[in-house]
Amino acid sequence: MRKTFAILAAFFLTVVMAPSASAAQYSCNDNGIQCWFYQRNYVDQATYTFVEYPSGYCEENLVFERGGIRSYMNKSNNEGYWYSNTNCTGSRHAMKYYSNDNIGFEARSFRAACISCIAPADH
Repeated sequence: MRKTFAILAAFFLTVVMAPSASAAQYSCNDNGIQCWFYQRNYVDQATYTFVEYPSGYCEENLVFERGGIRSYMNKSNNEGYWYSNTNCTGSRHAMKYYSNDNIGFEARSFRAACISCIAPADH
């Protein structure tokens, strides 16, 4: 299990933290991609990722050079919750697969979870 997380972390660092110049080769409308933005309404792209996080995994520190994430475009099967604190605590916002939304706060972490598996009253 630790090896899986180490591989995911290495992949995260190479794909998600890639220089912005390489972001031009991908479109936020491509299937399988997530684009994260510093501002509401999909403005000022912070980064992108193709990572499929395992359910329960917390990406703890999503604070980039100009802060956290305020909106996203999710063209992947990933689901989970954005959190206001860096350790998957605090206010949360659900992100469903193949969805776009403003988060409503500056998200600093993300926990993968199968939201579509949970009854509507639970989230």
